[in-house]
Amino acid sequence: MKKILFSGIQPSGELHIGNYLGAMKQWVELQNSGNYQPLFCVVDLHSLTQDYDPQKKQEQIFKTAVDFLACGLDPKKSIIFVQSQVSEHAELAWFFNCLTPVGELKRMTQFKDKTDISSLHGQERIILENLTKLKVKIGDFEDYIENFLEELKKKRKQKLTNMVIDDLVKKLAVRHKYKEIKEGVFEILAKNTDFTLRQDELLNKANVGLFDYPVLMAADILLYQTEIVPVGEDQVQHVELARVIARKFNNKFGEFFPEPKTKLVAAKRIMALNEPDKKMSKSLGAKAYIALTDAPAMIREKIKVAVTTPEGAKNLLELLGFFSPDKKLVAKFAKEFSAGTIKYSELKPALAEAMIEVLRPIQEKQKYYLTNPKKVAKILATGAQQAQELARKNLQAIKQRMGLL
Repeated sequence: MKKILFSGIQPSGELHIGNYLGAMKQWVELQNSGNYQPLFCVVDLHSLTQDYDPQKKQEQIFKTAVDFLACGLDPKKSIIFVQSQVSEHAELAWFFNCLTPVGELKRMTQFKDKTDISSLHGQERIILENLTKLKVKIGDFEDYIENFLEELKKKRKQKLTNMVIDDLVKKLAVRHKYKEIKEGVFEILAKNTDFTLRQDELLNKANVGLFDYPVLMAADILLYQTEIVPVGEDQVQHVELARVIARKFNNKFGEFFPEPKTKLVAAKRIMALNEPDKKMSKSLGAKAYIALTDAPAMIREKIKVAVTTPEGAKNLLELLGFFSPDKKLVAKFAKEFSAGTIKYSELKPALAEAMIEVLRPIQEKQKYYLTNPKKVAKILATGAQQAQELARKNLQAIKQRMGLL
């Protein structure tokens, strides 16, 4: 019997090269190795923990599935499906909730980061909640929010006092009448947002799903008796929780779950082009990442303006190593970097062209699947049926062990 391999990505917008290098490239290699029975999932239930537009959710799910297929996942070799189409995921998560101490979830670093008032994410979240109230007052508001948060990130190390906020508002008032900004945005921030909120007040704003999603992730993995989970470094702690839950279940109800092992990707952390000390993310702005859908001209422009600090240069060199088949060229630039003689006017175009060549066949497949939605729907329906057959069989055995049948 081949070992079961499981992994997934949330449908939360366009995927970028960080997703490709950090997940899908390895998924395809593992799939094609013939050593595993792979299941790859669009984990849409996980994406519900954040604010989202229900009118756009189906489109996001569809486009994520298209990216799976465009990058090389093959329904003849892998089971490809949408998480919410297999209800056993949510059912098993409830069983695991009843086994998991709250203390285990409080240890999860991602939850702490997203609910920490002192973190940038926590500050942005509160600001955004208050800014959104003004949409009816200020035209072009989405651009305003984007610019505001961009400025906020630059000041991330400063304490967010009303003075700092007022300073930002003045800088951003170029497009709008300052009086309108002052009376609108700043007044709401100053009067209704307390940046010295106690931690428990911020925690009260977080939904239970954000706190509990590591248990759902454990259910995703263990439902299929998964043994191998290809993930990035940021998800290792969650796979470890799945191992803990598997151990607890086995000790209480009898041996059933293998303890899954992580398989880290070669590209463990792909850093942002504009802030190379941070992981590549859409939240850092359009210049932070190369989307899988970016046209050649856009790729060249984004690489052209990428940061060339020592950290930025190192990031560009690493990306060249991942994308370029010419290892001698990579070694040449690495040697020049060490000697302090590297020419970015040569490195950046070389990187851009290497990316364009790798992404070209992916983008051609994207166009094919985007214009053949029925084919994608059929693949997902077949995948859900295959996944559910495995899930039902295993959940039946789990219920029997728990005394529910």
